[in-house]
Amino acid sequence: MTAENRLRLPYWWRVSWPFLWFLVLTILWTWPLAMEMTTALPGSGADPLLQTWILAWDGHALLHHPASVWDAPIFFPYPRTLTYNDHHLLWAVVMLPVLAFGQPVAAYNALLLLSFALSGWAVCLLTHDILAEHTEEPAATIGALLAGGLFAFSTYRMAHLAHLNLLQTAWLPLALYWLRQMAVRSGGAFWRAAALTGVFAGVQAVTAVYYAPMAALAVGVAAFVWLWPARWRSPLARRAVGRSIGGLALAGAVAVLIALPFLLPYMMVYAYLGIVRSPGELVRWSAPLTAYLSVPAGNVLYGAGLTPVQPGSEQELLLFPGALAVVLAGIGGWRWWRAARRDGLALLLIGAAGVVLSLGVALRVRSDEAGVVAALPYGWLYERVPGFNALRVPARWWMLGSLAVAVLAGMGAAWLWRGWGRWLVPVVGVLALLEHLVWPIPRIELPAPPPVYQWLAQSSPSAHRVVLELPAEAAEEATPVRAWYQFFQITHWRTLVNGYSGLTPAGSLDVVRRLRRLPDDDTVRYIARLGVDTLIIHRDRYDEPAKLAHLLQWAQATPWLEPQGVFADAIVYAIKPDPSLETLVSAGDRIYIDNNDRIPGMVALTLAHRWQTAGAMVYGLKRLRYYPALATPPDGQLFDYVVLARGTDPRPFGTMPALVRWQEEGVAVYAVPAELLATQELGAPDIGQFHPRHPATLTVRLRGDSVEVGRSRIALPTVVEAATLLLDVASLTEQEVQVGETKQRLAAGGQTLTVPISRDQPVTISGDAATFSIVRVQLWRGMPALDAVGGVALTVESAFAGSQLQLLARLSRATEVTLEIYGSTPWYEKPVHLLTGKLTTTDSTEPSTLTVDLIQPSAPWLEYAVPAVDGRYIAYLRIAGQASTDGLPVAKFTVRNGQVVDAQPLPAPLTIVR
Repeated sequence: MTAENRLRLPYWWRVSWPFLWFLVLTILWTWPLAMEMTTALPGSGADPLLQTWILAWDGHALLHHPASVWDAPIFFPYPRTLTYNDHHLLWAVVMLPVLAFGQPVAAYNALLLLSFALSGWAVCLLTHDILAEHTEEPAATIGALLAGGLFAFSTYRMAHLAHLNLLQTAWLPLALYWLRQMAVRSGGAFWRAAALTGVFAGVQAVTAVYYAPMAALAVGVAAFVWLWPARWRSPLARRAVGRSIGGLALAGAVAVLIALPFLLPYMMVYAYLGIVRSPGELVRWSAPLTAYLSVPAGNVLYGAGLTPVQPGSEQELLLFPGALAVVLAGIGGWRWWRAARRDGLALLLIGAAGVVLSLGVALRVRSDEAGVVAALPYGWLYERVPGFNALRVPARWWMLGSLAVAVLAGMGAAWLWRGWGRWLVPVVGVLALLEHLVWPIPRIELPAPPPVYQWLAQSSPSAHRVVLELPAEAAEEATPVRAWYQFFQITHWRTLVNGYSGLTPAGSLDVVRRLRRLPDDDTVRYIARLGVDTLIIHRDRYDEPAKLAHLLQWAQATPWLEPQGVFADAIVYAIKPDPSLETLVSAGDRIYIDNNDRIPGMVALTLAHRWQTAGAMVYGLKRLRYYPALATPPDGQLFDYVVLARGTDPRPFGTMPALVRWQEEGVAVYAVPAELLATQELGAPDIGQFHPRHPATLTVRLRGDSVEVGRSRIALPTVVEAATLLLDVASLTEQEVQVGETKQRLAAGGQTLTVPISRDQPVTISGDAATFSIVRVQLWRGMPALDAVGGVALTVESAFAGSQLQLLARLSRATEVTLEIYGSTPWYEKPVHLLTGKLTTTDSTEPSTLTVDLIQPSAPWLEYAVPAVDGRYIAYLRIAGQASTDGLPVAKFTVRNGQVVDAQPLPAPLTIVR
């Protein structure tokens, strides 16, 4: 059949009856779900509850406050929590009328059933488009229907009944269908096909984060095969290539415009949470070879499964393509190779990519093996492609393989139909489909919401804003209690500290660990500081009666809880706020939060949230795994308060220990004196270096309404005629430095210079560049009563010689230094403590040298050392009395196959350590 005849096929054939056929088949295949649309969810475990909750939240937010749709009310106080799983926003818009009537379960089930019908119809359309060029209509129809059925009801999709996001697979076949149309259409029809290719590729990318790279790969491979002319040297061929490139550019632009607004929130959240799936985690979710022989429990033909899979990974590692489907696919690829070579090649490449990438980072026969680390492409992509290391389950790439097998099997069935096998095709086709049949499908019967949630829904929103439900953990269950808490949140939509999603942020895990201390008053005060005002204890969720009795006895006695009522098995308490925080800051205050790793991240996150809500301006760098970057302070920005880890010296921040206003949970809040006019760190990035370099010469000029510090100009809060400069400096040796018109004698070490300054009278401070540096400058009104900075002046040179690390350290005084090297193994992120050694150094006149072999550490000064294993490492140097968390990084390296590779010295310019 010619391309012109194929394009004039009746519209109703391509749209109406094949879709209706697959819809009827879907209802039969998933029976009795169609009779339980509002009372049951397909699948098992917690994921169906999560997926329904996401859809319900989308509808609630879109109807009531669309601007905050990404800030789903779980994992308080984390923002953008909808990005912890795929968002379903497109489908929420489609189902908005149903959601508006309060029927998220019905909306979820309708979308699930439609996903089967649409996926089957889309593959049917693609396969028919391929076959119609090479065979008569009955054979093309039979092959297309079988292909659609094999894909829609494949083991991959049946295993993911609990994942509505992964069931939305119709859009990639539609993108490939319109991409193929680009090869046969011209004029305006070509550009319409290009635009539709982009539309469906973009929609597929939006449905699930995993499907974005899959769609890009499949469309890219097919475009190269279908649109590249066989003879490209002629002028006509070159014009065709140019047109194809233009069409693909249009398709790509459309896809990006559709997908990017939905993907950007994920990119930002994954960046500040530091979401990187370790290779060890990827091994678990990489497909072993036996996964291609594994089917879901309840399979009609194969029972519990052809081969066992690792417990806890059943849904992900069930990839059986179907024996008959593979045979038909082999026939299709072989028999149509000459007539439909390009189609066969495109499908084979897409399918091969799906198989190879699904194997992940380690080649395994069975899922319970550790695996053999092999040179598989997934490892290369993990290391080099941005965002690829955030994908947890390589096995999901089999979706591409399943698609390719289905279409090729349809082509094989068409060849059999047109030859001697017409009587055989229906029998083989039915058996091929039955290989994937799971009946009856697993379902979760949904109970009515407990009375406590109805009470929450009817209570005042201002009285119960943030809710914590106990137990936060429970004995091992098929469905975690937090998933039920979150599902019943649909009833009341109060913000939860609890949560269940594809990601669990580090701070929420911190809270769960802290709750293990209950019952005790310090923990409930900690909860109050987080901003929680309501506690619900579910008595029926505790499996240890003595533990529950002790908890309830304490809850009745503690002054921090006020009983609100008993609702069946749930007891509700109001948590009294911590008065020490209520009046600490006011609207308009400027607060800086340090990002030191010693700060308990959850406490800092909740303080930032509390103060931003109160109208304060909160500044600070992001704290990886806890909170996004806060407002960036301009040069010289003054603050009313600074938030530091307890024990951190507040002096560099323009305040002092006596000005502490609040300290709990490892955090200290200091007031900044009003006399501080400006402060500026002077470290400047040194090209190619890790640590900033501090200047040895600096000119400061007071301009009245501003102050010039080197090349920076800092605005002052008021006009100043005279002030005091405080300069924190590092000096390796005793020496004289030029300060304005005079010379000052400095002792070795870290110290503070006090210099008066007047308007329009510049002051220049200058010392020996090899032994002197200016770390920080502050401008004060009057003479501040601050202690000198103190500390040791230190500079370190580092270098690698093969497997040896060489450090040359110069210090301002003799002291004990400690070298520690920590790392983690590459496959399971297991922490590794490689070595610890201590050495008493001389003063700056004689540099101290530390040399150690990193593969087999051995030296008299080493206190602890083990042979290096493959992994990534950082070497830290610290002085006596300094906390280990404050060590100075001096080198980074990787051990691979017993060799030091990717070695990176991190020399430290002259600075102050305390």
